[in-house]
Amino acid sequence: MNQSAESTYSHPTESKREQRHNIHPQEGMRWLVCKNQVIDSGRGVTVVVFVHDAKLLKFDLFEHGYAHYHILTGHPDMNSGRIAMQETSLAALTNRLLFELEHNLENYLQLNFCENTRGFALDPARITAAFPELASTIAARGNF
Repeated sequence: MNQSAESTYSHPTESKREQRHNIHPQEGMRWLVCKNQVIDSGRGVTVVVFVHDAKLLKFDLFEHGYAHYHILTGHPDMNSGRIAMQETSLAALTNRLLFELEHNLENYLQLNFCENTRGFALDPARITAAFPELASTIAARGNF
């Protein structure tokens, strides 16, 4: 792989973020949902999970097998890079996102270097109660 192709792959450029919508499942947590297009990586829906205004997770629900997510630890040398998602339909990708939030969100909090983020008290009932709004917001912005 040549240098320019490698840098494009490693540092994609987001060309558009549209139709932004914020969901607040509980105090101190926010989910930003938007339609997104990344040059050379795909287009679809991006969901960013914030805790106390710090990014914790970013899910890129992209078409054509480019779907992936990132775990953001708050430490520049310890972020996950891309974790591939094998699901291909928007409905299946949404279900995977909901699974990660329901079953692994506490673990992702504990990987964060910020003590305030690690100590965030999740309210599982409020998280799952916000899933219908999250799923419908993703569906409204998806087009594949």
